Amino acid sequence: MLTDRVPGLDCDVVLTAPASDEVSFLAWHRGIWGWGRKCICGIRFDRGHTPCLPSPAIHLTEMEQRIYKLHHQLLDPAIKYPLIDFLLNQRLWDKARNILDFWTITMSHRLKLNPLQP
Repeated sequence: MLTDRVPGLDCDVVLTAPASDEVSFLAWHRGIWGWGRKCICGIRFDRGHTPCLPSPAIHLTEMEQRIYKLHHQLLDPAIKYPLIDFLLNQRLWDKARNILDFWTITMSHRLKLNPLQP
């Protein structure tokens, strides 16, 4: 079936996500989620602008919190690694879906389309 997932598939982890979420998860990983929109701070939206957006309360287990902190310590400080990336990389699909769905719903209030003319 097209909705079946192959365990242990050596590829981007979001290709193992539930099929219904794959499009938005892949858009996030490709850096095109929110493409063509302007952040409320006036700059084109990208994953570095996630602090500009409100977030739903996402509760990480103690182990998830430790792993997330460890990732931040190991990565170069110049690398943007927001919580949504961590959730996707750890296959925490429900938590990642909750954030992206929340942002999609609130996007019209917090983000504006980029004008075609300067």
